[in-house]
Amino acid sequence: MRRKVIACCVVLILCISVSVAFGQTQPQTQVSEEQLEQGEVIQQIIQLVMENSPLLQQQRNLISQIEKMPEPGEGFIESERIKKVKSGASIEEAPFLTLNQVENIRNQMISRIRNLGVERRTYEDLKEGILSNLMGKITRILTLKNRKQNLSELKYFLEERKVSLEKQVKAGVEEPSNLFDLEERIMNAVLNMQNTAVELEILKLEIAATFGGEKQPELLSLLDKI
Repeated sequence: MRRKVIACCVVLILCISVSVAFGQTQPQTQVSEEQLEQGEVIQQIIQLVMENSPLLQQQRNLISQIEKMPEPGEGFIESERIKKVKSGASIEEAPFLTLNQVENIRNQMISRIRNLGVERRTYEDLKEGILSNLMGKITRILTLKNRKQNLSELKYFLEERKVSLEKQVKAGVEEPSNLFDLEERIMNAVLNMQNTAVELEILKLEIAATFGGEKQPELLSLLDKI
């Protein structure tokens, strides 16, 4: 079930990535290969986060502690008698135990089972929340990467236009003000590229710090491959 959820999330992100990148000039076969590689990297990121998230690790430790707790009555009542009580045995089937002892042990068992179920559900809820948050941030990474690529292509186009416009201004065909306006657009494109690059790097560091646990460098390296 977990693998199916992860696979669906990866497919959804790749669909978003394709839709954002739609209209770029790369051949369709090349885009498909890039998307496939991205999908593999994203699956590795999800696996690393699920295994090393501090929140999930803390909850796993809590569940493990509950599971390792001694059975109610263990230590002063034989294990076979505890098993009889656990299976719903009556006082006659658990000799040498008083009715109060039987009920007390049963209540403790029920409480332990209930607590374990609550913590396991909490763990699953945490996983779903972390996965959803992570998917949103990965989608944001892809969006920023596409924005950076689009700005780079815009900058290239404007610079090519500038070369032609400079000749036209010298020839008196175009007004110098048009050249100034174009140069301003180029500077804005460069500034937006720089801001996008900074935002992208900050986002990667945030993801690594939030989800990576002791594997932050490895997570950061995977994020650079998206």
